[in-house]
Amino acid sequence: MNRTRSHKPDDDLIIGGIEISRGDQLRVEIPITMLATQGALTMPVEVIAGDEHGPILVVTSTIHGDELNGIEVIRQLIPLLSPQSLSGTFIAIPIVNVPAFMTQSRYLPDRRDLNRSFPGSKSGSQASRIAHTVMEQVISQCTHLIDIHSASAHRSNAPQVRASLNKTAAAACAKAFGAPFIIHSAERDGSLRMAATNLGIPSIAYEAGDAGRFDRDAIDTGLIGVLGVMHHLDMISARDIHVKKIKRVKHEGSRTFESSKWIRATKGGLFRSHVTPGQDIEHEEFIGFIADAFGEGMTIIRSPLAGVVIGLTRNPVVGHGDALVHIAY
Repeated sequence: MNRTRSHKPDDDLIIGGIEISRGDQLRVEIPITMLATQGALTMPVEVIAGDEHGPILVVTSTIHGDELNGIEVIRQLIPLLSPQSLSGTFIAIPIVNVPAFMTQSRYLPDRRDLNRSFPGSKSGSQASRIAHTVMEQVISQCTHLIDIHSASAHRSNAPQVRASLNKTAAAACAKAFGAPFIIHSAERDGSLRMAATNLGIPSIAYEAGDAGRFDRDAIDTGLIGVLGVMHHLDMISARDIHVKKIKRVKHEGSRTFESSKWIRATKGGLFRSHVTPGQDIEHEEFIGFIADAFGEGMTIIRSPLAGVVIGLTRNPVVGHGDALVHIAY
């Protein structure tokens, strides 16, 4: 069903038990779990309520604890916004998965994937409880969502937006983001994007860079992309200098793809890659080769389709069936 959530009055917001009034800018610490020391672990949330009414946009990051680029996107974004220049409400959660972030791990201490645990439950596992808190305290009150990710460990992603392009409002936000690549991607069970979409909230995911590090291109593209969506939603004025940057990026254009496929190893060994993220690739083009430590027993890997490289393993040690190169087509 192609459904868009109607705007909830953005002066009715209550986050972490605190009422948000028009013109407020504040940080709220939401308790999400209890440490073994019996101290509370909290999730920081920044809220900027514009002087004028409008949409309620939430930007989330670090659902996986080692995906850091979104934190820096949000850090650079907040000083550019103020209640006086904003229509609607901007909400930022730079670190959703605080326990995993503290241990520099993708997953929670019990090895659960938080992005397969939404919408969660208040009486389930730690992952389920965190997911439930995020949904109840923040997401359920919003009208739009941008969820920022990086590649998983030992992989690298070209800057890309993933969205269900058959949903009009989400597709429009994906286009407004202005990333180099837009990929049609259905919501995955248990993901934040699916949980938000099920509430009628147009949602997109931005993927870029590597885990465990800052990537300047990923961060710059993400920063301008979020501003682009805010401009599309009439949350910021076209007179703002940053919107001029958005127009320049939009002029470069985004390329849209209907699907994507991982090319996988046909044998174990050491993979020597000959492609880079963002590179165009032709059908049967040489991708790289797999061989042993001496370069013997070589197997040539060629692309089974034409498209663009949007993801790539950075770990040359591969087993039979391991993902090597991600191609959008």
